[in-house]
Amino acid sequence: MSIKELIMIVDDEKAICEVLSQMLEKTGYKTITFYDFKPAELYYKNSYDNVDIVLMDLNLVDIKGEEAIVKLTQINPDVKVIVLSGYITSSDPNGSIFGAKRLIQKPVNMMELEKVVREVLDG
Repeated sequence: MSIKELIMIVDDEKAICEVLSQMLEKTGYKTITFYDFKPAELYYKNSYDNVDIVLMDLNLVDIKGEEAIVKLTQINPDVKVIVLSGYITSSDPNGSIFGAKRLIQKPVNMMELEKVVREVLDG
């Protein structure tokens, strides 16, 4: 059985997008990557029913992560966002202060990421 979920990755660091995409695709997920929020927002607006989860950095060049989550939530109140950040100031790992489902500290541990992605998708 192969996993068919689509994960949208939004991070202004291309190398991070590429590594996350490769690792998640090896475990059977489909991925689409964006380096800026504006094209990611447009894609999500047109295709949110195909996107199962959004992995997003909080420190994007064109928008603050918290604001980006609000915009995604306005498009789809049921959006599942996992925040990836090297600058998490909250000790709340469920991410509720940002409207995200979970927070993951960078550098990302791939085993932890896979576990959290599965939990959020199944939750």
